[in-house]
Amino acid sequence: MTTVTVTVTVEDGVWTAECDALGLVTESDSYEGLVSKALEIAPEMAALNSVEFENLMLHFVHDCPVVHLAA
Repeated sequence: MTTVTVTVTVEDGVWTAECDALGLVTESDSYEGLVSKALEIAPEMAALNSVEFENLMLHFVHDCPVVHLAA
C-alpha cells in the first residue's frame, strides 16, 4: 500500500487540500466537504499523474499553527 499526504490548511473560512504526488488541489467551506471532494477527484488525479490508485491511502494532515497561551 502506498500512502500519500494531503496537506490541509484553512484561512478565512476556506479549507484547502494539496497533494503534490497526485497534483491535487481543491477547496471547500468545511473540512468534511474538503475530504469528500479530495476523495472524489483523487482517482482521476492519480491516473493523470501515473500513480496507481488501487492500493493508495490518502493521509490528511491539518497544517495548524502553534498557539501559545499566556500563563
